[in-house]
Amino acid sequence: MTPLATARLQYCAWLHFIPGAGSLFTSRMYVIAAIVFLGTLSAIAASQAAQPMFKTDAVEKAQLPKMCYAQYVDDKLASNPEYTFPPGCGAYMNHYCGGLILLYRASKASRPMGQRKEDLGMANDAFDYTLHYMPPTCPIRSDVEGAKARAGVVKKLLH
Repeated sequence: MTPLATARLQYCAWLHFIPGAGSLFTSRMYVIAAIVFLGTLSAIAASQAAQPMFKTDAVEKAQLPKMCYAQYVDDKLASNPEYTFPPGCGAYMNHYCGGLILLYRASKASRPMGQRKEDLGMANDAFDYTLHYMPPTCPIRSDVEGAKARAGVVKKLLH
């Protein structure tokens, strides 16, 4: 069960199963219930935001370009320019690395077809997003365009 579903169940249980609440359930109690529910959602969102978007295995990490290492291998590498994005490429480059991981997963024949197609769609979205916000002068623009082209080939294979 997802954390959101758990929070929703807790909220519903709290609202409907308080002994003696019945007609005594005032508007103030509804406000308190809503505050508790929103607090639970905020805690869930914060815990999920602190986690990396993808848990990658050793094979996926090995396929990533070095500039993605600070994001997916070891965040301590962020201070080393060899393991970060080139200057002048913009703040949206992190979507490129996530797109690469999704593209690798979409290419794995061992994964269910539905999941592969979903991963491929998200990879395409990540590449489009990166290209949209990337300046034309970024030195790795051709790499992102190449990944987008590879996604097009995988799409043909999956359909």
